[in-house]
Amino acid sequence: MNISCTPPGGGTTGGSASGDLGGHSQTDAVDTGIGQNAQTVFRGGNGTDVQKNSLFLTTASTQNRGRSDMNAWLSLKTRGYSGGYGGAAYDFVAGVDYLVDADTLFGALIGLGQIDINDGVTQTSATSFAVGPYFARQFNGGLMDGFLTFARPRYTTTGGAFTSARTALGFTLTGTSFRGRDNIAPYFDFRAFYEEQPAYGVVAANNIRSLRATFGMTVSAEKPLPNSGLIPYFKLAADVKSTTTTASGTDSFVYGRIGVGVAGPFVGGNLVLDVDLGKVRSDTFDGGLRVNWTIHF
Repeated sequence: MNISCTPPGGGTTGGSASGDLGGHSQTDAVDTGIGQNAQTVFRGGNGTDVQKNSLFLTTASTQNRGRSDMNAWLSLKTRGYSGGYGGAAYDFVAGVDYLVDADTLFGALIGLGQIDINDGVTQTSATSFAVGPYFARQFNGGLMDGFLTFARPRYTTTGGAFTSARTALGFTLTGTSFRGRDNIAPYFDFRAFYEEQPAYGVVAANNIRSLRATFGMTVSAEKPLPNSGLIPYFKLAADVKSTTTTASGTDSFVYGRIGVGVAGPFVGGNLVLDVDLGKVRSDTFDGGLRVNWTIHF
């Protein structure tokens, strides 16, 4: 289902579209980093998260290996776009956290994102630096993590360059089983951001408000692949997203996301390798390859 409403005389600007896609990309990158870190700290790195293409490294080790209360990690992510907009986004996120008790951690993160997109006529690029706190907590077999970030994206597009202000937040709830099946794990993910873009050239000021919820389920094989510890899995999810901008009105859609991959121990760490396909706007598809490698030391 797609809904798109554009005010008269208010076509989508390069800055508005790149703000939508760039905000989504950086928010997802942060979500990827803190989520994988929480899985590593509390579950030994066995979590799988389709939808984010990334490389992940952490200093965390499992509790039975005497993990320190202090932990540091980094995550690299890339995604490609096609359809109404083409291009790619690249994100780096790093964090440091402290285990306040056996079930809870708090930390601080920094992020740097780059996005380059075009609609066949206009080329737009943006670089965004973000900072903020995050947390994770395990409870009754479940796992919850969340974050709040503040960013200053710098845009270069037809008609000029400008710097905006963006605030983003998100949280994820992950289960461990479904109807008694330990190899089926449901999850719910919510992300949102608000961005204020100033006027530049002949383009008026623009505000972006984006809300996204994902409902999904991971189904893992009960046995690893022969001669390896890698466990195959597939993931089905539904994305519900609504973005409202001053420049272009409201763009809303509901669309499925599918991914397949393997996860497990590999070369002294934990490897997650998968591919996924989905939608990021009603007119734009996203997808790619993800490689996560978590190292314990």
